[in-house]
Amino acid sequence: MKAPLGRLSRFLNRTIVPRSLFLRSMLIIVLPLVVLQLVLTVIFYNRHWDTVTRWLATGVAGDVSLTIELLEEAGGPEERAAILDRVRRHTGLAISFEPGGDLEAAAASIGIDTGRGLLAHIDNKIIEAFADKLDRPFTVDLRSAWPARVVVYVQLEDGL
Repeated sequence: MKAPLGRLSRFLNRTIVPRSLFLRSMLIIVLPLVVLQLVLTVIFYNRHWDTVTRWLATGVAGDVSLTIELLEEAGGPEERAAILDRVRRHTGLAISFEPGGDLEAAAASIGIDTGRGLLAHIDNKIIEAFADKLDRPFTVDLRSAWPARVVVYVQLEDGL
């Protein structure tokens, strides 16, 4: 009785491994290059995706931070409405202010886990960008009803 490894070796020699010396030498040269190319492509795209996500999240977090600063400096509801209108027009953000809103109540009502738990790598990058830019309590709804949107709730002194 022959060993199973011997059968596998014979099968590979008959079906996959080239018979001619030229094709074997090409396999020795080409196969490592293809594997290296695949590995480097995966590494490049992962780093690129990470960098782009970080920069885009930082930009949006900066816009939100500036908006919060402007809202805190606003004199009254009319000035606050004008600021929100300008921010919507110039940044493309769908932004609103809820007077008297509470962050914990809003997070609980829509089921956001404020403990952060286990998140995907991209989700962590988004949350890190907001944590770097915002000096107020906030929560991010990364699984909102709108798949193309990320909803950010920031607690202000007089609302949400």
